[in-house]
Amino acid sequence: MTGPAVEAAEIADLPSVARLHGSGIREGFLSSLGQRFLTLFYGALYEDAASLLLVARREGKVVGFVAASDDPAGFADRFRRRKRSDVIRALLPALWRTRVARGLWELRAHVAGESVGEPELLAVVVDAGSRRSGIGKALEDGLEAAFRARGVDRYFVVVSEVNMGARAFYERSGFSEHSRIVVHRGTTSVRYEKSLL
Repeated sequence: MTGPAVEAAEIADLPSVARLHGSGIREGFLSSLGQRFLTLFYGALYEDAASLLLVARREGKVVGFVAASDDPAGFADRFRRRKRSDVIRALLPALWRTRVARGLWELRAHVAGESVGEPELLAVVVDAGSRRSGIGKALEDGLEAAFRARGVDRYFVVVSEVNMGARAFYERSGFSEHSRIVVHRGTTSVRYEKSLL
């Protein structure tokens, strides 16, 4: 079996990316918003000049992806403004659930409080059948090469405090704990930082 090829996503990859997110980040809030919303979200990231969406392919199939933004707060604002009616339609089936409405409010408050220009890894997912084969590391390496090409010298990632697998991955990859934050009520997250210098 050949190693993974990491490259910029193509528009045809968006449904695969959304499916991977939905199946690979089950406990995450965005997954609760449904496949239609996730496809719209990653489509907006794909189109956003300040964001990155890379995929890992093995034998032509998307088996992982990494998404990041140089400016997450700016991306969120552009996403809301450009895709407002599409976002509302995508969220309508879920908006009646109190958890979803509260989660959207909490997420908006968190993103609005972030500093402009603090690059962040937003999501990295590897297909369950392809884990422990170096794909996660290849995606991280691809992201860091793209960040360096943009002049980024450090970036962040936010991980649920109880997601020990993800935390171990980031710590092995050279991230250090920056702070603890609460994005969603009752859930503490760890904000990790990594220097690219």
